[in-house]
Amino acid sequence: MHKSIWSHFLALCLLTIGSIIPASALTTSKSEPDPRLSQPVTIECANVRLHTVIERLSQMTGVTIRCGRNKDDWKVRDIPVVVYAKDLPLGKLLQAIADATHLKFSSSKIDGVWKYRIWRTARQERELAEYENAKSTAVLAAATYDWDLWTKLKDMPNLESDDSPVYFASSLRDPALVAISNIMADLGTEVRDNVLEGETIRLTLMSAPDSMAERLQVIFDGVWQMFAEAAGSHGRVTDPLTPDELDEANIEIRFSDGTDSPAGIEVEARAGHYSKDYGMYLLSERLRKKGHDIPLRPEIPERPGTEQIDAKYSELHRGGASILPEKVTLEAPKNVARLTAADVLVALAKAIDYTLVSEDFHSHYCAASSSAFGREVSVVALRDEIGWEFLNSWRVNSKNRIILGHDRNWIQRHRNLVPESLIKRLIAKLKAEGFDLDDLEPLACLTPDQCGEWILMCPELQPLRGVSLRFSTNPLWSLYYSLKRSDRVKARSDKGLSLAGQDPRWIREAFRCKKEQLKKMRRGDGSPIPLSEMTKYDSFADPYVLPTLRLRISRDKRKLTDNRWNYYLEIEGVKDGERIRTGDFLPPLPIYPSEREAELKKKQAAGGKKK
Repeated sequence: MHKSIWSHFLALCLLTIGSIIPASALTTSKSEPDPRLSQPVTIECANVRLHTVIERLSQMTGVTIRCGRNKDDWKVRDIPVVVYAKDLPLGKLLQAIADATHLKFSSSKIDGVWKYRIWRTARQERELAEYENAKSTAVLAAATYDWDLWTKLKDMPNLESDDSPVYFASSLRDPALVAISNIMADLGTEVRDNVLEGETIRLTLMSAPDSMAERLQVIFDGVWQMFAEAAGSHGRVTDPLTPDELDEANIEIRFSDGTDSPAGIEVEARAGHYSKDYGMYLLSERLRKKGHDIPLRPEIPERPGTEQIDAKYSELHRGGASILPEKVTLEAPKNVARLTAADVLVALAKAIDYTLVSEDFHSHYCAASSSAFGREVSVVALRDEIGWEFLNSWRVNSKNRIILGHDRNWIQRHRNLVPESLIKRLIAKLKAEGFDLDDLEPLACLTPDQCGEWILMCPELQPLRGVSLRFSTNPLWSLYYSLKRSDRVKARSDKGLSLAGQDPRWIREAFRCKKEQLKKMRRGDGSPIPLSEMTKYDSFADPYVLPTLRLRISRDKRKLTDNRWNYYLEIEGVKDGERIRTGDFLPPLPIYPSEREAELKKKQAAGGKKK
């Protein structure tokens, strides 16, 4: 009875679906394979975005290939890539591109015609989001573990019995370890919580109390000893630290999210020309090996989507090391005004007759020398020149002769991507008319990492370097550009703009930066800024503080012939009866095209000679 009901229900569903979707569109990927995917393809693309490669392949082969969910999906379409292939079947090349960029290569047959797409699926987006959430939780747990273990290290027995050389990063007999442990225990949980929120603690002999200064001296002596022992093992002598070098010596305690260094708490000591990093991720393993009963350090989750690549590729420096000769002659690319690392990679793939497909987040600033082409050169020298092993992870499929590359921090690079259209608009505007204050809003909307990776490093945008640095280091400008146009006008008036009701996030961040600046400043007599002066900038949760804050932006005309202005942005208010303020200058505006800049410099020089 039940089976009969279900059979009728399913039949009705199929009839309904059939009435909506044509039968020709219901063909699945299990149908006859598309012979067009077997056609050999030869393509060479350097210094381009993914959509350019896909559009070129579609035009060359007559096959419909889409890039991204749609034409607005720039986070996929604008991934920078380098691709070289010679007589490789189209299907294999498209799959390699998807693998290198951590995307999905999918197909569908509609009305009897196969169509293809390289994109990021909802499942992949979900996996990335879940990974980033899990990583954030694990990184915070690892950093908390590191701090707590550092504070306990001073009480652990038999550290000096470790037989590893003191210059090893995991050596337990380094006397600096106990000194660091005592310092971090003295700093307390409030400082720990500040560090876990991103604050960097910087300690010097000049600013530390006597008890802490003694421990700092032990650390700086330990840094010198490490280099002295290492140099001595090679028959060299290390000069002792001078008094001036000791005055400038410092240690920094900071939180690392694992993007460019191991996740957790980093301790870095610098003294003169010498420095040493102390990482609990290494020390905890050493402590356990030496029999200390300590809990396991929280593990950072693996990046998603690696299984598919691992099944088809081996690491280049292991299974594929033999494919790279000791020396090679590279063919120079034609009609290329500025050579980059991507051009070297394409020429190398040509020389060894391998397909190469890789993400390429670095060639826009990583220039290559013309001396790398047209003559026999060492592969090791090429590697060192463009840093391909440092920036990318490389894998090889020897059977299909494919080299696959992806950025070592690819998730972060994808998140920091900037639209190609924005870069082009900025370059075009800079060449045409230049930038004044409100023209710079797109830059202020970028994150510091986006500015650092795409604006500061772009050769065509070098005139914007100064303002980009200000935007990436001082949140005051993000506050200004978050305002409505009418509020910006008020901020430029003599009275200024009341910040009551404005987004407090940027305000808190601006005063946090102010406090960090004060920590590094000295009074006229060389003494540090008193702690009481810094604590004024700690918290702005007090409802009586925000209404007192006003934002003003002013400008002073430069005494030069180029008719530019210096803009100064300032927040001023009252807290606990004391005046508080923070501000920042921008480089002179407008920023003009390079040709006009050169003309202005000539005029200034001529005006100076007349005087």
